[in-house]
Amino acid sequence: MDITGIMLAAVSFMFLLSGPSGRNKYWPLVFGIILCSLGVFYGVVNKQTLFYPLAVAVLVKGFWMYRKWES
Repeated sequence: MDITGIMLAAVSFMFLLSGPSGRNKYWPLVFGIILCSLGVFYGVVNKQTLFYPLAVAVLVKGFWMYRKWES
């Protein structure tokens, strides 16, 4: 794993533990989608299968924060 993977994992874990509280309800969802796509792309290119569950977890957290904002 290179520095890119380490930084992507660190940002993903920070999002999972706290998450941004943006100005509107779409911010956590979009940030989760961006991190998910970066995680999947990194996992495919570098053959790192551990990034797939991390990407799914980030996407679920972003969607959960989006739904929580609506209520």
